[in-house]
Amino acid sequence: MLSTVKELGELISNQNRIGKLASLVENPKVKSYLHAIIIEINIDSGEGVLKGVSLEELSDRKKMLYLYRSGSSRGTDLTPVAKITEVEKTFNNKILAWFKYVEDKKKPLKLTTEDLNFLRIIWKILQESNKDLLNDLNTKLGTLSKEENAILTIKINNKYIGEFELFSRILLGLESLKDDSIGESNKVCSVCGKRQEKVSGNINTFKFYTIDKPGFIVGGFNEKLSWRNFPVCQDCKLALETGREFIESKLNFKFVYGLNYFLLPKFLLGTSTISKEIIDYFTDGPKKISMANDIVKRITADEQDILALLSSENDVMTIQFLFMRGEQSAERILLLIEDVYPSMLRKIFDAKEKTDYTWRCVEREFNFGILRKFFIKSDENKHDPDLDKYFLQIVEDVFRLRTIEKHFVLKFIMKKIRYDFNNEYESFHWTVLDGIVSLTFLIKLSLVSYKEVKNVIKSQFDDVFANIAPMLTESAAKGIFLLGALTKLLLNKQYVDRGNEPFAKQLKGLRLTERDIRGLLPKVQNKLIEYESFDKGKRQMAEEISLHLLSAGENWPLTLDEINFYFATGMNLANLIAKTIYPKKEEAV
Repeated sequence: MLSTVKELGELISNQNRIGKLASLVENPKVKSYLHAIIIEINIDSGEGVLKGVSLEELSDRKKMLYLYRSGSSRGTDLTPVAKITEVEKTFNNKILAWFKYVEDKKKPLKLTTEDLNFLRIIWKILQESNKDLLNDLNTKLGTLSKEENAILTIKINNKYIGEFELFSRILLGLESLKDDSIGESNKVCSVCGKRQEKVSGNINTFKFYTIDKPGFIVGGFNEKLSWRNFPVCQDCKLALETGREFIESKLNFKFVYGLNYFLLPKFLLGTSTISKEIIDYFTDGPKKISMANDIVKRITADEQDILALLSSENDVMTIQFLFMRGEQSAERILLLIEDVYPSMLRKIFDAKEKTDYTWRCVEREFNFGILRKFFIKSDENKHDPDLDKYFLQIVEDVFRLRTIEKHFVLKFIMKKIRYDFNNEYESFHWTVLDGIVSLTFLIKLSLVSYKEVKNVIKSQFDDVFANIAPMLTESAAKGIFLLGALTKLLLNKQYVDRGNEPFAKQLKGLRLTERDIRGLLPKVQNKLIEYESFDKGKRQMAEEISLHLLSAGENWPLTLDEINFYFATGMNLANLIAKTIYPKKEEAV
């Protein structure tokens, strides 16, 4: 994975001519950090004065002006710029402490007398104005909403610190000192695999690796030996920094609600074999892509989803899906799917297209958000999602085109269907349709298999069955499906006449067994007769249900979840059945 990030970083650096400084400088505008609180200082003829404190919105275009580079969580950053946690702590431990740290490192940083005098003037003003500054800083921060935060920085003579060569030089110097302190000479880089003049363990591209914690340090608790754990040369480090920032800002997509992913490209034969549109995307970002007059097919929840575009490429590139989650100051990899070829994406989109065409009658299209609804919580009363592991397992199987156990998926689909049937009935219809669409997609992709049985009973509903094939090839499944539809027609009649559906209690919360199904048909018939609604169309349905159930014999090869899924499917596709038995739009109730 890291080699892929490095190669992307090199591509971007070459295309956009990004130098070392630009590779190291971080964009402070992330998540809730949307503002900058600026301490403004004027210096003239060797004298400094505090001008005041101002507030501005952070801008991506000012990244190099802010010149932010994070350091150790327990120490200072590499420039007098810091993300505010608590105003007093940030001011004292990140800003004031930076000037003291640089003063202590003046010799290895090779600072001139002029450099030091300039820095000491700023430092003195900040120290002398400490109390007033803290009041002003807290006042400015108090004007922001609770959801927003700010960085703290300095302006001198109306110039950002990034406009002073001195601060850039110090940043590069401090980074080099850190590299030297935990590095070694004439060793092999773990990323490029080449012996290099110098390697270092000072690499924090991804926060699942850190030298701040002893558990990550090879050689006991000696931080100086951490280079052995992850030796990286200077060129690879800069490429990783550039690649990571670009991925985070441009290739960070919403997969489904609650789960984002990074899209990492790998060009197997270089970039000469890749279309310019794709190269532009992976060097400039999604705003450069033009897909005029194209209907963009999406399988994720992101409007910038370009997977359909990538699927049109030849197999001279692969993509990786990296799902990560931030946990406090660290990052945890949830899933990494490697080596997904465009041809594999084509199969996935082909299955989606076939699924969408099959269910165009209910205006429901497949995307992973539809499947996600069945893999959010194991208990609807839980506050947080706890089924990410199972959902991501299915996602990985889909992109790797691996077989998925039918009963595993059906278990979670039916769990949600039962819950909605018993607790959120207004959602029941759409939940069942989403279950049908999800299962159809997996079948069209040949990941879930059903045993197809030769049709021995000709039916007026064969066109409907064909849409749901191969789920409805067995006689028992067809009979259960039609019984679900007939039951729904009864419930509709009850609702029209009474305003409620008392017969729903007979459905046992959708935990019907084979025995229950056999006993349910006469109950439905009798109720329809009571309501004087057992017309010709419904009699034809009842006759066909009987034929299918008799043909199926005893001890059906169906699980409890399968029986109730077919029944619920019939209930929610009853309108399709009604169109068959009432072709002239006669009253279905």
